[in-house]
Amino acid sequence: MDGTSEQNAEDRLNEFQRATEQMLSAALTEVGGGIDGRHVGGKHEAYVECRLAGTDLRIFIYEDGAEVSSGPQSKERVHDQFEKSDFRSLRELSEAFVRRAATRAADWRAARGL
Repeated sequence: MDGTSEQNAEDRLNEFQRATEQMLSAALTEVGGGIDGRHVGGKHEAYVECRLAGTDLRIFIYEDGAEVSSGPQSKERVHDQFEKSDFRSLRELSEAFVRRAATRAADWRAARGL
């Protein structure tokens, strides 16, 4: 993907996606984690996809939802979905998702003595 295509993809992200990603990054920093392999995808709906650094956990931030899921080779199956219909607001959804993702990252690190 060239720089122009990457910029166009970034432009398609909405405020919820941008705010959630910023909150996630801050929360992961607090637990000694971070984000790897970030990219923006989607033809009809833009989404952010990345990995919790040092884990096989994948993150997806959609236009009005998010999820944490384990990679295909993981021994532990994880699939935490956060959908708009389950929350009073997107802000509430974002906060719940970020808490869960940070907890998953911290638990993964603790289980491995990191």
